[in-house]
Amino acid sequence: MFSSGVQVFLALACAQASGIHVEVANIASMDNSTCPNMKLYGNVSCTQTAFERPPNVSSVMECCAACEAHPQCKAWEFASQTGQKPPCHLKTAPGPTEWQRGTTCGVSTSIPQPPLPPTPPPPPAPLPPAPPAAPGSPNIVWFLTDDQDQKLGGSFPIMNGITPMPKTKALLADKGATADQWFIHTPICCPSRSELVTGRYFHNLKQTGGGCMHINENLVNNQTFARYLHQRG
Repeated sequence: MFSSGVQVFLALACAQASGIHVEVANIASMDNSTCPNMKLYGNVSCTQTAFERPPNVSSVMECCAACEAHPQCKAWEFASQTGQKPPCHLKTAPGPTEWQRGTTCGVSTSIPQPPLPPTPPPPPAPLPPAPPAAPGSPNIVWFLTDDQDQKLGGSFPIMNGITPMPKTKALLADKGATADQWFIHTPICCPSRSELVTGRYFHNLKQTGGGCMHINENLVNNQTFARYLHQRG
């Protein structure tokens, strides 16, 4: 079914036994002559940060060909069902792998192949209904608004009588949901958000040049508190 130059690792039996639905439609029709020097991993994400995202790539094989044609590219990822635009990500290395439905990862045969992510355990049996929460137990809902620049009128309290976020103001600030003693270690764009979602200071996340405003994205992506909470149910 597949030409010998392309090896496709789907781990179908393990994945399906664990309740993972594996789709192979985006792999079954691949033409080996288009991308002969890659091993393909279906429903697997290669998590290394991309150095380039070609804008006019719309298929798995086009993404594979774009990587083949780029001298720095050793791995690529085509995320067809995650909503990322553009969906093709070129990488200098694959990075750790993880299961991700609808994503195809390709790795050059000239470098060591990454191990597949561990097969997830089967879903646990349904738990009995939880007892009522203890009195005073909080529900935590996190709203993150971005770029509240005072000169742009996005600050709270409002300056100059204007704000680009009238609904945020009406639904949160005007009803008393403000944080008057909230302090940010590095109050600008990517550094601020990266610190917030990882709980780490800027000097533990930074890199010299590149990244998003000198943030090493590999230390942020897939290493946020949201991921860790999700892993624990």
